[in-house]
Amino acid sequence: LKNKLNNEISGAFATFYKKLYSNTDTCTEFEQIDAYLESINLPKLSEEDSQAIDRTIMREEIIETIKGLKNGKSPGSDGYCNEFYKAFVDDISPILEKAYAYAFERGEFPPNWKETIILVIHKEGKDPTECSSYRPIALQNSDCKILTSILAKRLKTVITTLVHQDQTGFITGRQLSDNIRRLLNVMSYAKSKPVPCMALALDAEKAFDHVSWPFLFSVLRKYGLGPGFIKWVQQLCSSPKASVWVNVCFSQKILLGRGCRQGDPLSPLLFALSIEPLAQLIRDSTDISGIEVSGEEHRLSLYADDVIVYCISQIPQSLFQI
Repeated sequence: LKNKLNNEISGAFATFYKKLYSNTDTCTEFEQIDAYLESINLPKLSEEDSQAIDRTIMREEIIETIKGLKNGKSPGSDGYCNEFYKAFVDDISPILEKAYAYAFERGEFPPNWKETIILVIHKEGKDPTECSSYRPIALQNSDCKILTSILAKRLKTVITTLVHQDQTGFITGRQLSDNIRRLLNVMSYAKSKPVPCMALALDAEKAFDHVSWPFLFSVLRKYGLGPGFIKWVQQLCSSPKASVWVNVCFSQKILLGRGCRQGDPLSPLLFALSIEPLAQLIRDSTDISGIEVSGEEHRLSLYADDVIVYCISQIPQSLFQI
């Protein structure tokens, strides 16, 4: 990025994100996904909960969501901010209700619902001349964000039954402090016992951006989420486009083929569901022995994509298995 003009900088970011968000799945991998998930013991929603999440988008939900929108947020490509929707909620809510119903029935979103502006925020301590040193934040149009907020609210009502308590990121009622307290307890135990043990910290590079959509859809089906909810998610992932806004300059639009958009209300929950199969494999593995403290085995803790694995004895074998 050094010594480049504004349009060259935005073009460099567009090239970087085009490669980052390109779909790399193959037909062979598609066939392996279901077999992989079948080998994992994951919880499943009850029929009652599945139907509750699958129901039609109601006007009352739209009104409640609009009134709860935060002020002072940047708008999407259409320029309509949250304050506009809040000021005209009584006029807009019936229009959105019909628009959502029509889009769902047709199985196709309007093009502007699929358009995203990517803002980049520099990560402190990273090389500012590298595109990878910036965090992408997605700005969506409010009409689409209202929809994903409604879907997120529904998913929040059941996600604690689907995602193990080891995961504390984005789950209402769970705190990062739970993970810190667990780590301190394990460290205190390890110091008092002459037994080889390890706490291995893992951080997947650009984990949000690498989420495979076919894998995500299969995970949602495995959890028992209904066809209606999955259809909404599939439409959100159907040929979306984005342009990068940097230094008062837009890049050309790029096609997105994978990833969870950072800034979207639904994305954190979808990510938590997509990483849970890996977490469950670690919990169920007979080759990884957790650290037992006061009769409770500690094997894993997560905060979004930040993972700590606890192992005792046979550390080389455990590392290989992980």
